This record gives sequence, structure tokens and C-alpha cells, in this order.
Amino acid sequence: MSIYRVTNNVLSNQSLYYLGQNMSNLSTLQQRLSSQQNINKPSDDRAKVLGPAFTRSGATSLQRRPRSSCSGTAGLSSGRVVSP
Repeated sequence: MSIYRVTNNVLSNQSLYYLGQNMSNLSTLQQRLSSQQNINKPSDDRAKVLGPAFTRSGATSLQRRPRSSCSGTAGLSSGRVVSP
């Protein structure tokens, strides 16, 4: 087991790091409070921003799925690979 010396320099560096983190969090919260919105930029809430894109892509894949499943079952029954 090694002994680690905690000097004033270590303590001050940790304090400065955590102060910086808290200032960043405070800035984000103040920005949300001042705009009275939850989302100021896309990275704030990706689910709300990308939600419509996922539903559009999900709908197209659902439309393609019956065609793909028919091709797959036809290929299995004939013993050959059918290209879509």
C-alpha cells in the first residue's frame, strides 16, 4: 500500500476543478431559465430533436418489411437466393 500525500496544491486544484464544473452547470441552468425553455440547442435533448427523424425512418422500414419477408420466404422455399 502506498501513502499519498495530500498537499495544498492538490486540494486547490481539486477545488478549482469542481468550481469550474459547478459554474458550467450553473450557466446551463441560467440559460434554460432565461429562455423559459428546456431546449436551447439540439444537444440539450436529442430525443425531442431526433424523434421525428426516427419515426419517419421507422415508417419507411415498416413499409419495406412485407416486401423483404416475402422475398426471404420465396428464397427459402425455392432453395435459391432472391435479390430484393
